[in-house]
Amino acid sequence: MKFIFDTGAATVTISESTANYMLENGFLTENDIKGVGKSSVADGRIVDHVKINLKDIEIGGLHLSNVEAVVIMGQESPLLLGQSVIQSMGKISIEGNNLIIEDGINDLGGEELEELEQHIDDYMKQNNWYSAIDCLEKLDKASGLSARGLVDLARCYFQLSKNKTECNKCIEVCQRYLSRFGETSSDNNHYLVDIYYYLASCSSDEFNYNHKEAISWWQKCYDIETDALSKNFCLAKIGRLYGVLGEYDIAIKFFKDYFNKTIPLLGLSKSQVYNGSFKKTEETTIFIADALYFYAFVYYRKNDESNGNKLMRIAAKCGSNYAIDYCKEYNIPINAKKSQEPLF
Repeated sequence: MKFIFDTGAATVTISESTANYMLENGFLTENDIKGVGKSSVADGRIVDHVKINLKDIEIGGLHLSNVEAVVIMGQESPLLLGQSVIQSMGKISIEGNNLIIEDGINDLGGEELEELEQHIDDYMKQNNWYSAIDCLEKLDKASGLSARGLVDLARCYFQLSKNKTECNKCIEVCQRYLSRFGETSSDNNHYLVDIYYYLASCSSDEFNYNHKEAISWWQKCYDIETDALSKNFCLAKIGRLYGVLGEYDIAIKFFKDYFNKTIPLLGLSKSQVYNGSFKKTEETTIFIADALYFYAFVYYRKNDESNGNKLMRIAAKCGSNYAIDYCKEYNIPINAKKSQEPLF
């Protein structure tokens, strides 16, 4: 978006249509709306406004978090960058039509860099992803990011990837990591697993539909993951994507392979899973119950409602809240007689 740099404006001002666009695309939520008030505009009129919180503003690579702004109602007001942003930008200058942000980052000394790194750790522990991004990008300008730094930056964007912009930035950072560090060094395998995970997830989310590309990333993740449960979970992810692509037999093959490997790892038997007769934990919910829920949709997409319902019932008995809600909505009896057909 293009803003007018206005030193006479007290705050950031956006138009009603811009605010509606941001709401519709996930850049604003109802929790960001803080109240109502009145503003004096340039021609002297008093107009109604809505106070909002902008979680992140990026200007030339500089991120500002939780910026106060107002939405001018009922008119196509210009987008203004006022003092609530200007005062947070540090030293600035104007050369012709260019705004120069002189943050002095290249002059940071050793102690300042250490302090910046500590802020990054603290912000990430607090799940304050935008502030962590701001610090990571400052560190990047000052000294460049290490392998861990790029993975941390990708993680921050991934945590915010419900927005298309952040999702695509996560992909960009991951590609930057691969370009710089490659995929062959075994020393960085623990970082590569994360990079592949982020690429696979962002490639097949609601904004990007590169399912075949995502499958290749999940396969790479599977090849180098050392944790057995996480490694196997890649098979379920691949199976789900093949189901979306309409390759149902391949999808079923991956899901069966997944459950045959995962159920014993959790100390369970197939009979226990079919009946849901085991202690429910967060681990069994993620790796068994919810995986069964997604497996059921392979059969639904295949127009095999009978087997889809059987799997949905098992998923519900195993504790998947998604499956329980689905069974209630579509009147699928959870405690129907169990099937003897080996679905996994």
